[in-house]
Amino acid sequence: MTDETAEPVEQLESAGSMESQEYTKSSDGRDVQDFVQDDYYADGHTFLKVREFVTAIFLWFILLAPIFILINSLAPTPIWPWLYHWDWSDGWDLSVYITIGTAIGFVVVLAFSIYFLVRNNIFEKHVYPSRKNYDYDSMLKRKAVLEAMYAERFGPDEERVSAMYYAVEGEQNIPEDLVDKLFDEGGCPIR
Repeated sequence: MTDETAEPVEQLESAGSMESQEYTKSSDGRDVQDFVQDDYYADGHTFLKVREFVTAIFLWFILLAPIFILINSLAPTPIWPWLYHWDWSDGWDLSVYITIGTAIGFVVVLAFSIYFLVRNNIFEKHVYPSRKNYDYDSMLKRKAVLEAMYAERFGPDEERVSAMYYAVEGEQNIPEDLVDKLFDEGGCPIR
């Protein structure tokens, strides 16, 4: 173990058990920062799973009960006899109000959807193609930096383009932070 990884592992060992440590490692063994772990999907935690399940069923009941009562009451005879059923005269005003509100809501949502669809299509066809979403000079600098790195690691452009097959040596693999460092040194950082 190197000195770089020794400190986070020591912190993990002091923070919890071996079970919590395996959740803080990525598949390649590196420490994962800000990793969210959900005990619901871990082994055990039966009370948590039962509590979440009962809460979800209860909230679905709260959401669906008024809809079922409305459907049951709009029917000439109750569909579900154990569920509340109002008389037609009692619920007529409410059902008209709900129908009008739903229709108005549908029309408003439909109008906004069509407006944003047309607006997006106009932007996609006419505005975005003529607009540059990047700094062209920085892009040229980055391209030159990458070209120089490719030429240094893999040979001149003519050889790379004309090669039908090329085996990359292990030492030629590009480290994760190399491109960011090259861009920083070249005066065209990404961030």
